[in-house]
Amino acid sequence: MDNFINRDEGLGICRLQVVIKTSNDLWSGTDDNVYMEIKFDDGEHKVYLNTDWHNDFERGDVDTFNINLPRRVQKSSIKSFEFYKKGSDDWKIEWIKISDIETGEVLCYEQGINRKLNLSGERVVISSGYWNDPV
Repeated sequence: MDNFINRDEGLGICRLQVVIKTSNDLWSGTDDNVYMEIKFDDGEHKVYLNTDWHNDFERGDVDTFNINLPRRVQKSSIKSFEFYKKGSDDWKIEWIKISDIETGEVLCYEQGINRKLNLSGERVVISSGYWNDPV
């Protein structure tokens, strides 16, 4: 089930927690570099998802990343969250959860992705339709 709280309140968002579950299926993990791109009304912000001295995105793993945005933004200015990898390994994403670190509010929780990214640059996109449409 898709979940996004539909309201802009307070000072906006400046830090996100991104939690990604790699599938338990055989050959689901990757050693490729994985990125997240956040698209806004007026630009974008790219982040390399990596934990130092840790092998991220292994089969069955749940990886958590804390992301600092370049400035405070209102939820309505976020157009999409896009996830992609660069390299030749496949990677199968089971689910993604994104929260506002300051408030703990879950912005979106995509539970049924179950999609394999085979090609370098191929993307999983969570678009603004999930959180900017009226409830």
